[in-house]
Amino acid sequence: MSENDGGETETSLNRKRKALEPLENSLDDSFEQEVTIISRNSIGGEAEETGNGIFGKRSNKIFVTNDDYSDWENDEPQKSSTTQSKNFSPTSTPEKRAKKIQIEPVSSTESHLHQPAVSQLLDTISSATVTLQVKQNNIQNGNHLVCEDANGQERLVYLDSSWSCTMVRENSIIRLVNVPTWQEHDFFVSNDCGGLLVANPDTLMSSSNVSNSYFCARKTILRDRFHGMCDASKPLLIGIVVHELVQWAVLHAKELQVTKEILLEYWRGTICPTVVYSMTQLMITPSDFETELMPYVETFQNITGWFMKCIPSCDDPENLVPLPTASKCIGIHDIEENFWEPKYGLKGKIDITMKVESPEGEIFFEGMELKTGKVATSIEHNAQVMLYSLMLESRYGGPPRGGSLVYLKEQKGVPVEMQPTNMKYVIQRRNELAHYASDIGGQDLPPPRDDPHFCPRCECAMPCMLYQQVVEKGRQSKKDMFALAQQMTGHLKPVHFEYFKRWTTWLFEEWKTEAMDARPQSSLWNTTKEERESQHCCIHSLRIEKQVPLGDGNLAVTFMRDTPFSHRVFDVGDYCVVSHSTSYAVRTGAILEINQNSLTLKFGTKLDDSIEYFVDKYCSSSLQASSLGGVVMIMQNDERATKLRHLIVDLQPPQKIYFVKQFPTLVHEIIQQTELNAHQKRAILACIYTMDYAIIEGLPGAGKTTVIAVLLACLIALGRTALLVSYTHSAVDNVLLKAKKLTNPRNLLRLTRGSLKDEQSKELTLAGQMEKREDPMGHEFMTKADQDYVKMNEILTTTPIIACTCHHISRDSLFATRNTFDLTIVDEASMIVEPLLIPALCLSNRFVLVGDTKQLCPLVQSENAKEGMSISLMEKLSLAHPDAVYSLVMQYRMNRQLAVLPSKMFYSNRLVCANSTVSAQSLNTYFTQEAELSEKLSSIISGSLEDSRVFVSVEKNELKDKCHMLNSAEAHCIANICDALIKRGLPPDAIGVMCTYRRQIEVVSQNVNKAIEVSTVDTFQGRDKPVMILSLVWNSNCRKRCELLLEDRRVNVALTRAKTKLILVGSHSSMMHIGPMKATLTDCEEKWKVIEWSEEESHHTQNT
Repeated sequence: MSENDGGETETSLNRKRKALEPLENSLDDSFEQEVTIISRNSIGGEAEETGNGIFGKRSNKIFVTNDDYSDWENDEPQKSSTTQSKNFSPTSTPEKRAKKIQIEPVSSTESHLHQPAVSQLLDTISSATVTLQVKQNNIQNGNHLVCEDANGQERLVYLDSSWSCTMVRENSIIRLVNVPTWQEHDFFVSNDCGGLLVANPDTLMSSSNVSNSYFCARKTILRDRFHGMCDASKPLLIGIVVHELVQWAVLHAKELQVTKEILLEYWRGTICPTVVYSMTQLMITPSDFETELMPYVETFQNITGWFMKCIPSCDDPENLVPLPTASKCIGIHDIEENFWEPKYGLKGKIDITMKVESPEGEIFFEGMELKTGKVATSIEHNAQVMLYSLMLESRYGGPPRGGSLVYLKEQKGVPVEMQPTNMKYVIQRRNELAHYASDIGGQDLPPPRDDPHFCPRCECAMPCMLYQQVVEKGRQSKKDMFALAQQMTGHLKPVHFEYFKRWTTWLFEEWKTEAMDARPQSSLWNTTKEERESQHCCIHSLRIEKQVPLGDGNLAVTFMRDTPFSHRVFDVGDYCVVSHSTSYAVRTGAILEINQNSLTLKFGTKLDDSIEYFVDKYCSSSLQASSLGGVVMIMQNDERATKLRHLIVDLQPPQKIYFVKQFPTLVHEIIQQTELNAHQKRAILACIYTMDYAIIEGLPGAGKTTVIAVLLACLIALGRTALLVSYTHSAVDNVLLKAKKLTNPRNLLRLTRGSLKDEQSKELTLAGQMEKREDPMGHEFMTKADQDYVKMNEILTTTPIIACTCHHISRDSLFATRNTFDLTIVDEASMIVEPLLIPALCLSNRFVLVGDTKQLCPLVQSENAKEGMSISLMEKLSLAHPDAVYSLVMQYRMNRQLAVLPSKMFYSNRLVCANSTVSAQSLNTYFTQEAELSEKLSSIISGSLEDSRVFVSVEKNELKDKCHMLNSAEAHCIANICDALIKRGLPPDAIGVMCTYRRQIEVVSQNVNKAIEVSTVDTFQGRDKPVMILSLVWNSNCRKRCELLLEDRRVNVALTRAKTKLILVGSHSSMMHIGPMKATLTDCEEKWKVIEWSEEESHHTQNT
């Protein structure tokens, strides 16, 4: 098959020539159609003020618009014209339409294709869909795409009029909805011919993002990529509350006479307690907030009164008042109905979904959008309702029918028509956003606005201006806009621009790699539920057992199936997606409880309990957006960001610390009762007196957690405040539990979005602190909500120590108001990627980094980004300014047999036992009874000091399931060892099992005592047990490299978790081929005790 100069196949050119023939012939058949035109100033136009009630009466005329796409971008609404009759030609004028298809070498000819009637398009839009993969993009050279269908057959897709501006990448997916065919095999997409082209349909764009993008598409993409600090908003909070009130009133309109008093009762008893936290950030009491809510509540009686007349009830089912669209409501189908619709590449939630009957007697579903602002028949509002209609059509079938906008404060309802031309423009805008959103690894953005008037006040101004200056070099910007970008970034030096470019490149590379390696969201509709369950990410065949109301207005919905779950797919707290055979993601929610054959999730509204469901893991967006937000934060033009740039980017040395000879009296008392060694005392003094930052290098078992806890107690005694952050929840909780013994628990506040497992940690959360606080003065004159507000506000504003994970900082609106601490303390600092720390560091003028750069570093999957991203801020500053590092080298964990190996391999023999007691401890001290054991098992679990390190060699080949690595022989061996230890009197919770692969965790857990903790090596960092067992899983017969055991830092963590006994289980011969493991087994004078194990020696039966 030959190719021409343009790279097209000869077959493609011949088919294009043939496709042109009907195009030319159609010129003789052109016609003019006369219809009634009503010009609208936006998609849905304005409702007529005459008619029935506040919603008016819909006209029966057909609404058609010939507005050019550029009219949608105009900030000023068009002037409405009077109704008139004129000749209608479906072809746009030359100056207003996009360029026509040009096919070489045949001359192009202007198309005069017939415009289908409006009703014809709407009736057939849901009929035919075709999914194609783009193989060649010839839009610029021929206005067509060369595609391939599911059968591998080549299909050409011609793009005419505004569709010729569609941005499509090669190898991407497009979906054609009711697009007419050409010559049986090809397709023609045009404004005149009907049908829609959906680009990147597996990239679901939210309806609100699409509608909001009309003001600035660039802002929409930037807001998803760069997550800044969360901020409370009173208008937003009012909107949320008003929506909940109206939706509750609509749901209960049939059984309740909804009055102002009933609405206020529901607000005070159910909604208000859930939003008091937000009110504290806005510094508005519940009583004052209720005052601002009253204008809406006053109008609700009219609104709900109308709803009661619209919704069928036993009172007067025949005389229903029509909706704004002239349809009559048959019933409320759902509230906040969730949609993921890959047909159009859309997702969103519809405020109210109703089952309705048209004046012609047709039954279908219709959406209603509630608005709390002023009446505005704007592009944004109308586009949102049109997108809702497409989602309803995709889920329930039938043509898209439009819907209603209800402006609550002004008591006005507006119908939104499904005008075909504007519907195409809405999808084209969605396609444009999906083009940028789907290219995570790339850094292309929509062009900036032409007019920079609104930009300085925009929340995305800084990333936008930095992109123009650093990445785009002004190529997409008009002169005035680029001048603004230069002005807003004028405080930055070239080295700062380089820092921004370097980190955004790394983070987007990592984001791209994560997206490629992770299970895509599209697997929900591109794979079967049985396939996903075999991959341990779905549970299917579930039926609802019960739906129990919770106190906060939500429901606990329990799903059950007849057979037990084959694998542990979920954990408590996991966010999940619930679907059924005909609808994806009908609900999303967190798991409250999970058992062998049931799981309970939290939802806002009830589900149909007559159908079968399946539950999938939610594929959350990457955490890289928070890190990217940190990169922007350090570029801001304020005092703290400037100081951080000097220290972190410019690497200026910290100010020298001048130590005093004695501790302050209050600090001295705390130090005395904690018996710290000299290294620990000096580190605490450095943290107290530093003017910039201090770095605490804590070797394994050297008491990093203790030092932080004592430091917190000292800061409280000195009247100072601190923000404590860490990478993991367990690290935060471990510090707080130690600090709790040194200070009043009222001085400690643990922030978290989910629930904590440890009961003692729960006492330190906001809910736990609220329970223990006494009623405020004058409480007898306050409402319950005002009392809660006073107590909560006092806790949030006066508690000296606030603690959370580093991921939590940018998600909590508290830090928008409480944004100044005396010191930020970062535990596990060596594990955290640098930009993720910046939001926490921006909340104080001084910081302390605590960790161990010889243990786990930031986890980076991208090979292109690993070299830069895997270096933590702690490691970078330690290398640049070693004088700022204070080392803790005396360890209190391992006996001398266990400590000598990591000390030699990783710490240049600096790691020493703190005292003789630690040095000589052995497993024998934990044994409380004798047991009859085989000679081999007795040798393995020997409690003598000399036998502290044992390698149990299991040479049987590893087994792999479809997508995970596991080794059942090792699991059985470990089960026998654990049983033997327990028989000797060792408590099960004194044993820990580390696995190098996650799938092995499940296999081992099924075989050992439930009280034994089984987890990954990474999870055990910072923790210890008397006995630790490591399942290596991998052996040399596996084709895949064992990347996890090739990392020195992970091996270091594995070797330093045990206090008295470390048992490695795996293939001894295979480990001799892995550098770090070979060094572990050979580079020590005290050799490992190696014991051969065979499968025949495993007599363990699975624990129940």
